[in-house]
Amino acid sequence: MTLRALPLLAVLLLWAAGCAKQPTTPSVHVLAAASLSSLLQDVSAHFTDPRLVCQFAASSEVRRQVEQGAAADLIILADVRAMDSLEQAGQVRPGSRQDLFGNILVLVTPPDQSSKVNKLEDLPYAERIAIGEPETVPLGAYTKQSLLALDLWDALRGRLIYGKDARVVASWVRRGEVDAGIVYGSDAAHLRRVARIPSSTHAPIVYPAAIARHATNPDGAARLLAFLASSSGRDLTRAHGLAPFQSGPE
Repeated sequence: MTLRALPLLAVLLLWAAGCAKQPTTPSVHVLAAASLSSLLQDVSAHFTDPRLVCQFAASSEVRRQVEQGAAADLIILADVRAMDSLEQAGQVRPGSRQDLFGNILVLVTPPDQSSKVNKLEDLPYAERIAIGEPETVPLGAYTKQSLLALDLWDALRGRLIYGKDARVVASWVRRGEVDAGIVYGSDAAHLRRVARIPSSTHAPIVYPAAIARHATNPDGAARLLAFLASSSGRDLTRAHGLAPFQSGPE
């Protein structure tokens, strides 16, 4: 090694030593319902210590992943029954569960296309209607409840296209691949919102959260829950079309 290389080597060693002393905060791994993707991505920009690592899927899929041992610190679902199942199986920490958000259902059509569907009563005119898969996706289950209550299920059944999660349903409408869709109010921001589905026609839409039993960063998960319940967290919640659970859906 030449003498001229020694100063550079010294600088590199000092830099490496400095990096080694940098404190690192473990991230919070969140498994959440697909309809929360926009909100939690925004939360990630405001809640950076610890950093969030989020994965999204239908609530039934999130439940299955947790049951099969997927790594998670915090679980947020759009399905009370799915969280009940995890709680009964001992997959969440006792006393950590809380109801975070409420939501609504809305009838939407593609944003840049003319449509025969301009009110709820026009839904029979649509040839292709996107909804969540009723047996596995909470959005689909709530939608089926409403269509049955409105006496529309049988009439529309042959025109319904089932999506594997809430994001897929909204994307089909956004791209004009269907004539109309029923989505959560939180997913309707870039769609043509036609009508709100009466809340009396379906069970309350509730998003329960809980810290996973095998969480590696339970303190970070608790801090995230506290942030979501804070005034800043509530402002973000409302901005994304959700409502803090205590207030109920708007």
